[in-house]
Amino acid sequence: MSFQDLPPGWAERPISDPDILADVVDLCASMESRFSGALYLLLCGPDGRMHQPIAIDRWDFDEPSPTQRATLAPLLEGVAQARVAPRLVAVIAHRGRPEPTGNDLQFAAVLREQVAAAGLRLDGLAIATPLGIWLFRRDALSAAA
Repeated sequence: MSFQDLPPGWAERPISDPDILADVVDLCASMESRFSGALYLLLCGPDGRMHQPIAIDRWDFDEPSPTQRATLAPLLEGVAQARVAPRLVAVIAHRGRPEPTGNDLQFAAVLREQVAAAGLRLDGLAIATPLGIWLFRRDALSAAA
């Protein structure tokens, strides 16, 4: 994957566009992070275009939900208070197969809840592993899902 693989004008489109999302995730999530574990938050403006990626290395997706909440809440509140990126796409990077594990689903539920609590909008959620990319369905992105 390289920037040449993305269609012309991709940066002018919402990154949640299904035609480019997997390729953007593949570019953002380094292979190293797919082995060591990382959380990526791709911060997007009101139009859904990516403004800034944030990578948090060695994120432990095996932590219990209360610990995940305690870590995510101040991070997402800070993003919301900055008022520059009301929307985001999140990427879970770890070893293994790209299909969601129980830990991935638990983390995704906490993430949806905390994104909503911070007044942000989750436009996409993906898993990036050394074996590939998994995109969550759009209907799985709301806090009520």
